[in-house]
Amino acid sequence: MKKKKEKKKIQWKALLISFGATCVLLGIVIGLTIWFQNTSKTVIQWRWDMPELIIGNGIAFLIMFAIIYHFVKKPTKKDEQESW
Repeated sequence: MKKKKEKKKIQWKALLISFGATCVLLGIVIGLTIWFQNTSKTVIQWRWDMPELIIGNGIAFLIMFAIIYHFVKKPTKKDEQESW
């Protein structure tokens, strides 16, 4: 008997849905941040090209993407067997 190795299939649909939802959520957060900083009178002078903001938004994107992808992906056959 020959054993067939099952390749893991990439769930492209789940990845695209997660990417789109993450982009929308991060866009809303950045938009609200810009609106809040423009309407409130704070002591901090905001520049939108600060490296801290870019790195922080990148890390936030990765964390949100991982969380959303975890909930969107379909369980594989192995995962279904282990849960029972």
